[in-house]
Amino acid sequence: LETILFNHSKQEISITFSCHYKNIMDTYLFSLFAPILVFVLIALFKKPKKPKAPEPSGAWPIIGHLHLLGGKDQLLYRTLGEMANRYGPAMSLRLGSSEAFVVSSFEVAKECFTVNDKALASRPMTAAAKHMGYNFAVFGFAPYSSFWREMRKIATVELLSNRRLQMLKHVRVSEISMGVKDLYSLWAKKGGSEPVMVDLKRWLEDMTLNMIVRMVAGKRYFGGSSASSEDTEEAMQCKKAIAKFFHLIGIFTMSDAFPTLGWFDPQGHEKEMKKTGRELDVILERWIETHRQQRKVSGKKENDSDFIDVMLSLAEQGKLSHLQYDANTSIKSTCLALILGGSDTTASTLTWAIALLLNNKEMLKKAQDEIDLHVGTDRNVEDSDIENLVYLQAIIKETLRLYPAGPLLGPREAMEDCTVASYHVSCGTRLIVNVWKIQRDPKVWMEPNEFRPERFLTGEGKEFDVLHLGLASFLQSFEVKTVLNLPVDMSESPGLTIPKATPLEVLISPRLDKQLFVETNHERGSDPSNFTSNTRFSVSQSSRFSVLRCIEAEKEMFCRNVSVRRKKKPGSVPVHLNVYDLTQMNMYGYWLGIGIYHSGLEVHGVEYGYGAHEKSSTGIFEVEPRKCPGFTFRKSILVGETEMKAKEVRSFMEKLGEEYQGNKYHLITRNCNHFCNQACLKLTQKAIPSWVNRLARLDDDEE
Repeated sequence: LETILFNHSKQEISITFSCHYKNIMDTYLFSLFAPILVFVLIALFKKPKKPKAPEPSGAWPIIGHLHLLGGKDQLLYRTLGEMANRYGPAMSLRLGSSEAFVVSSFEVAKECFTVNDKALASRPMTAAAKHMGYNFAVFGFAPYSSFWREMRKIATVELLSNRRLQMLKHVRVSEISMGVKDLYSLWAKKGGSEPVMVDLKRWLEDMTLNMIVRMVAGKRYFGGSSASSEDTEEAMQCKKAIAKFFHLIGIFTMSDAFPTLGWFDPQGHEKEMKKTGRELDVILERWIETHRQQRKVSGKKENDSDFIDVMLSLAEQGKLSHLQYDANTSIKSTCLALILGGSDTTASTLTWAIALLLNNKEMLKKAQDEIDLHVGTDRNVEDSDIENLVYLQAIIKETLRLYPAGPLLGPREAMEDCTVASYHVSCGTRLIVNVWKIQRDPKVWMEPNEFRPERFLTGEGKEFDVLHLGLASFLQSFEVKTVLNLPVDMSESPGLTIPKATPLEVLISPRLDKQLFVETNHERGSDPSNFTSNTRFSVSQSSRFSVLRCIEAEKEMFCRNVSVRRKKKPGSVPVHLNVYDLTQMNMYGYWLGIGIYHSGLEVHGVEYGYGAHEKSSTGIFEVEPRKCPGFTFRKSILVGETEMKAKEVRSFMEKLGEEYQGNKYHLITRNCNHFCNQACLKLTQKAIPSWVNRLARLDDDEE
């Protein structure tokens, strides 16, 4: 009985275990395949996602496409341009754990900065911006935030206003004049009979650094004999640190690719960034402390002499106390942004312009002949002459087309999901705009790699005063040629800009009388006290504006203006928004994400604008289309069409003038762009592009 019972128990146990094992396996299989089933069902019923941009082949696991972009002497804009030839004007790259969206056509870039300007308004938080940019306080590299908006407003209204730049105009004029005089002195010391060899690249770098440092800190580093040994040492440190900054800012570090590995710095890039940041900080701190001591001794000035004085005055008024960073950091970071935006870019463009002319002797002669025709050889070229030097302006534009100051712009980052060129761009994706490729697009430009200034012979006035006056002064003052008339080496080197890889060594000899090198241009009519800012306007009056300002959102990074003309409906009349360049610092503002613009509305062959004066009468006036006095025409935008006749439009403008009175002009709430927007809504039922009047929303937390 015991044995039978035992066997029975074993059988019962075996059956029970078998059933239990089967239940476990069923549960396991269900848990394994259930998620797959759910995923399949979701995929079947979920709306299809918008496709992502094509991705180049050759990506590796984990690092993605980094190995294709990381060559030491690699020119990234050329590499990306070659990829665009294969994969199209919009493509995706995997950079470690992050993604990048690369744009290589005007149409796609335009969509980024118009339709998706808000979504793509931020900057990536890179190691370089952290270590060399005061922990993202340099607003040219800062993420989109209230601090960025406040600092942009301060830079636009307080530092880069038309009045402020006009007050500092004598700095620009005198530095160019003294730079030319230094070259003449060098020639005279060598005997004054034969051409003398100079490195124009170094001369231009020193001259432009002098210019921007004088405007920011009131110091002059290079040239002359007044500089102390301490200033000379500081000058070399400053120049070296800026060069290192531009080299390091374009480096993609390990922490940029994999944020969790920020502690790992195998190539020592972050260590070098921290060192460069400290070197720049020491110089900036010294400048600010010197200004503080001078203000204690001499007291507060009515008109601050340079940008540091302006920032210190704002700090004393408490206008920097509510910001994310302390006042001292805000001042140093803003000064650094202005120096970076104004030094290397100007010198690089002028270097390339002269190099291109030396390789195209007939164009060099044509430029000098134009200066001789309109200016002569019995006086120095001046600002007022530039508008007549149309070929010279075309040379600068063509140089910027071939060698843009920022070949890849500054990288941006998507703050939210968006769609560009029908492709899905996820939040956190980096935006890279290959301006170098766009401006050499054979679909837009005939012989895109050839230097042909004739492309830009439009005669529409000056756009980059520093570049025009600097190039005109040099070409008027000196005969220039290469050694043995050999062609100039046009090799490029890596960097945030497009630096020339080799020195620009040339032979120069004076073209003008000795007396013109002794007499300095800045002694004639460039006193900042001669500037007046108030001008009266009426509806029928065509005159200069007072200071008008608006904000650029990097739409104008291309030299070529592409406008689309629509076919008119029967009885309809096109309405164009004409946008003007207001300040010579707009080239620098491009790098900083700011700009200063004016706009007017063109309809029935008349352009209407809004300006300021002290009277309570209308502030609306009319001018010849695209030729508003005192401003440089930038581009014309077709907003829409209107059915209103000329008399009806004029009556509407006169009625609108009751609201837009001359003494009611306000920079933030009622400026020229508010007028154009309101008029466009009435005439076309369409608003002007949002980027034209961002200044009105600088203090808007929702912007």
